[in-house]
Amino acid sequence: MRGEGNIKAFREAGQEVARREPYSAYLGDTDGLWNYAAPEETEVRLRAAGFTEVRCWLEPWPVDPPEPEVYAGAICLGAHVEKLPAELRDQFVADVLAAQPAPLRLDYVRLNIEATAA
Repeated sequence: MRGEGNIKAFREAGQEVARREPYSAYLGDTDGLWNYAAPEETEVRLRAAGFTEVRCWLEPWPVDPPEPEVYAGAICLGAHVEKLPAELRDQFVADVLAAQPAPLRLDYVRLNIEATAA
């Protein structure tokens, strides 16, 4: 699963663009759309749920999507795009991508989990 720090620069660009007109009227505050857990808090949750021998760690997992517009619009910005009227969707994705270095590289962070059910 995705972990703390996942696609941080891309998320920040998306939040900045979402605050601009004409998008802000539809998107408002997008800070709460993503929640990526840290290994430590995940271990605590797993132990509280009854798992033993719990080990969690982060791993960088960069992704270079072959079709950045399609990938970003469907995967990374899907929750944003769904809230926008159809005529603003493609431009929103384009504006977020324009705020990123080209070619697009998404700095995914994987949250790896090993745990034993009690």
